[in-house]
Amino acid sequence: MKTIQHIRLGALVLVATVILIAGLYLVGQQRNIFSANAILYAHFHDIDGLMPGNNVRFNGYSLGSVVDISPYNDSLVEVVFSIEEDWLKYISIYAEASLGTDGLLGNKILEIEPGQPFCRAIRNGDTLKVRRQPDMDLAMRTLNETNNNLLAVSADLRSIAGRFSVDNSLWQLLSDSSLSPHVRSAVVNVEVISARAARITGDLSAMVHDVRSGRGSLGAILTDTSLFSKIHQTVVNIETISDTLAVVSGNFSELSGKAIHGKGNVATFVNDTTLVENVNAAVKEIRRTATTTDETLKLLRQSRLLKRYLKRQKKP
Repeated sequence: MKTIQHIRLGALVLVATVILIAGLYLVGQQRNIFSANAILYAHFHDIDGLMPGNNVRFNGYSLGSVVDISPYNDSLVEVVFSIEEDWLKYISIYAEASLGTDGLLGNKILEIEPGQPFCRAIRNGDTLKVRRQPDMDLAMRTLNETNNNLLAVSADLRSIAGRFSVDNSLWQLLSDSSLSPHVRSAVVNVEVISARAARITGDLSAMVHDVRSGRGSLGAILTDTSLFSKIHQTVVNIETISDTLAVVSGNFSELSGKAIHGKGNVATFVNDTTLVENVNAAVKEIRRTATTTDETLKLLRQSRLLKRYLKRQKKP
């Protein structure tokens, strides 16, 4: 009789222990025993230490836990997690799953970030999109390279500072109190020059505007459409005169050439020395004849017969 009681007591303790362990397990996994759960999926390239039993959070609220982690293919890992069905209507099908940390050095958690726009709510068995996590190794390599660059820059700055400490020219320039008035005067001169340049630019702009509008002598010349035809006609006349001068000069050149070589009447008149003597003799003979004729006429005037004839002619 005592043996049967011991067996019953042992069985009761065993069953109670199993129930206690199961209850502690369910509580530890933060499962809601009295509500239905939905199973969802997400595929990660790197789970970064995520383990079954880690919490699932949505907007900071723990609504489920990771159920299982298994390889999906050669590059992805499938994470199976469960959440309370009451939360399904608040999570969009465009929501994204990502990995986070519970605190600074806490356990890994799976976070669900709301998706926009809200098309429809997720359903049991849906697969969420995954937000790609930053590559910490790449970030560390980039940070290491940045540190090396900063080290090189600091070394250069140290070298420049050492040069400045050796040569005090820059410090003397910066500490020279009399430099400020000169710099201020230079700035004033620059402003004056800039103002003058602005005025000159304005004047040039006004001149260009007047020229384009046809004002002034230059504007009239540039905008007069009939000027081109007149200039063209002038050029044609100049070309005609040039051609005529060329012909005249060619004829004169030919004539002078003939005169030089003894050809033609001009050459004969210029080069024949006997012709000059003959002309002189003829002129002398003409003068002598004119003198004789004059004397003869005088004698005729003195004759009576001629006088009578002239009187008769004068009478009506």
